[in-house]
Amino acid sequence: MTLKQITAAIYALYLTNKFGYKLKYSPLAEDKKALRIEYAEALFGFLKIEVKLIGQEKLPQNGQYLLISNHRTIIDSMLIEIASKGSPIFGHWIAKKELHKSPFFGAFVRNGGSVLLDRDSKNMSGFFKQIKSDIKKGVSIFVFPKEHETKQVQN
Repeated sequence: MTLKQITAAIYALYLTNKFGYKLKYSPLAEDKKALRIEYAEALFGFLKIEVKLIGQEKLPQNGQYLLISNHRTIIDSMLIEIASKGSPIFGHWIAKKELHKSPFFGAFVRNGGSVLLDRDSKNMSGFFKQIKSDIKKGVSIFVFPKEHETKQVQN
């Protein structure tokens, strides 16, 4: 790694944990949404990534949604935060348990609004119970399925 890459990694670690801590003490969905957007803007600003939203007028202004987005990179969820900035809709991310335990993303994911998914669990009742509870509270659900390679079966 170059010094520039190391510096970027240290700053991203600091930024992620700083906002993870702030999110812990922000119980309201509106506050969490604002902090998630602030984090995404700070991170993209540091990385010099410009997000251009086309069709912003089509963003819904009310209701609940099941948002399913590509998950090709680590910043996909932050792109959704920026894209939904003009909408009052707040969603909980479906997050794999490994992210909850991560020293890099753990505090941010746990405190930012997420539903823990344990893909190895034989009993998914807790997962579905949490989603049902979130839906009753008016929270949308954001899913970021990872693309998997498909194997072609030969006959």
